[in-house]
Amino acid sequence: MTNRSDIFLLLAIAGFGCLVGSIFIVTTNQSFFYQAFTPEAVMWACHHGFVYPIDKPQVLLDFLSGQLSDFSCQALNSVSQTQEPGLFARLQLYLTVSVAIAWRLLGVSYANLWPVYAVLHGAYAAGCFALLRAFFGRRVAAAAALALSISPVVIGMLFMLRDYSKAPFVIWAIVFLILAIRTAASWEAIAASGIAGCILGVGTGFRSDVLILLPVGFVFLGVGVKAAAHGWRTRVSAVAMFGVGCVVFAAPIVGVSFGGGSGMLAMQGATDPFVRFLGIGEAPYGLGWRYSDELTMSTIAADLSRNDPNWGEREGEPIRGVSQSLSRSTDYLFRWAPFFSADFVTHAIKSVLLIGGFEALITPQSLALDPAGSRPLWLAPPIPASLRLLLQLAGAAGLLVLLFRIFAKSPRQAGCIAFLFSFLLAYPAIQFSVRHFFHLEILSWLGMLSLIVVPTEWKAITGVKWRFSMWIIGIALTCSAGYCVLLALQDRVLAQQIAHLLALKREPVVTESERSEGDRVAWRLQIPSRYTDLVSGPIDSLSSRLPEVGIEWDVRAAADRLLITVGGPSCPAGEFAITFTYQKRPEVFQPLDHAFTVTADPTQKTMLVAPAFYRSTQYLSEISVPSSRRSCVLRIERIWGDSPLPSSFTAVLVSDWIRHRLHQTLWK
Repeated sequence: MTNRSDIFLLLAIAGFGCLVGSIFIVTTNQSFFYQAFTPEAVMWACHHGFVYPIDKPQVLLDFLSGQLSDFSCQALNSVSQTQEPGLFARLQLYLTVSVAIAWRLLGVSYANLWPVYAVLHGAYAAGCFALLRAFFGRRVAAAAALALSISPVVIGMLFMLRDYSKAPFVIWAIVFLILAIRTAASWEAIAASGIAGCILGVGTGFRSDVLILLPVGFVFLGVGVKAAAHGWRTRVSAVAMFGVGCVVFAAPIVGVSFGGGSGMLAMQGATDPFVRFLGIGEAPYGLGWRYSDELTMSTIAADLSRNDPNWGEREGEPIRGVSQSLSRSTDYLFRWAPFFSADFVTHAIKSVLLIGGFEALITPQSLALDPAGSRPLWLAPPIPASLRLLLQLAGAAGLLVLLFRIFAKSPRQAGCIAFLFSFLLAYPAIQFSVRHFFHLEILSWLGMLSLIVVPTEWKAITGVKWRFSMWIIGIALTCSAGYCVLLALQDRVLAQQIAHLLALKREPVVTESERSEGDRVAWRLQIPSRYTDLVSGPIDSLSSRLPEVGIEWDVRAAADRLLITVGGPSCPAGEFAITFTYQKRPEVFQPLDHAFTVTADPTQKTMLVAPAFYRSTQYLSEISVPSSRRSCVLRIERIWGDSPLPSSFTAVLVSDWIRHRLHQTLWK
């Protein structure tokens, strides 16, 4: 992209993107970027300093929650107590400052965020053109970039400004990484690498998950930069400049981050709602029944604090601190994640297929399953499952054709770009939601457009078809073999862990009473004496006030494992629900009530393994079943002893469970 025509088109498309972004916010006058956690932006805009107000006026709370679209600075005259900026404002420092500057210059109103929207969406549109132009002709790239800039999914994501803001940084970082491995001039490769690093560093201050490109970029540049005379020096310099550029601009954010928090995100992404959205074939176990901060963080806190008497003393403080349930979550995840290694790979493979066939994801039946929600302007009509599968396979085929086209010019570039794109398509499996990967829609377009243009290039690239085929077949066979090994290992290792869990000491659960209400029978459970102080104690950060304060700073929980055995000759065959009901305080944040479905069989026994959580805001108080299934419940027991499996682990196990597969499958 070196001639004047390309530069003119780049600027024109950027201008179009600016216009679209501005029109969106002025028209809707609504935005969500976790502003309730960052009142510092309003304080600074109103000349009160970049500080956190302790006593917030109700009108400020109404504005920050989106109930009001405009705010008068006079309302802050009653604020008498402030403190240094909170953790959340510092984690998204550049976004918070950008918003504050716009409001200070134009007035505190969501509509007056149009300069922020204009710059971000203009940069996104221009970045799409630059990336498309790297692989296609000028006209194709321009038309596709314009279409992407008004994509219903992308426009819908503009409302969620913090999530949207990562898009231009990711796209432009990819553009400069590709430029770095394509140029023959050492100084150009080093400069492009440095710019890519700077882009990631700045993007970290808007949405910190852009940093996931940092380790990938190191590998990409270390292998991909051309090795001319003294090529190793150029590669080392390019990698160094990439890292330095990122560190310089990300330092103000990384210095206040809680680096171990990615474990909690991965745990949430492995729960049942994300499994359903990915279309994964379910297994007889699960790692959590809902997408819930309270469920995940209570699991971590319960397991880590069980043998840590000083847990409470090390928890954080409101606004400025962060709970160990976040900061220690990655180390905690690594303790048991290897038992589910094949499942994590299955999620990654399915993520590649789904995002590669992106259009199949924006149908009503797909988006209805998105745990984190999405707001597209319109939805594609319902698509039959067979057609959705065809779109996914076409997307994968298109990306292979794209690599074929690149391979004809440079096998080295094809290998590097295959690595980069595979990672980009796979990593959203950590927490598979449209708001986390909407900006990768362009990868689907790169594949589909390659299918369209490849006939016109066939003569030029056909000479390498056999080499490319052998390259693809070799990689496919190697990966398939490794995947099969992981499946077999998980079946074996997870079976051992479940067998160990079932072999631990058990005791009957003490119930206060049994009662019938309507068509259900319920057992009232006693609170174990060791949890009495916790349940009756002061509430922690996971309360109804959290949406105002922000990041969880204090989490206290305990958990027991329950084993419910059902079946027997007097039990009618078929499915029924066992419901776990929690007693709650008014301040409860996310109720943990849930119903587990089991299948009864008079000829054998079925076991349900499920957690019972105890917190200051809620605790398990009742287990119930349909009245017609009262005779099915043979025992309710508590399992004693340590297991590396997380407390949120659930399982429905038939008598011969060990003969069944203990892994999830790519297809339902």
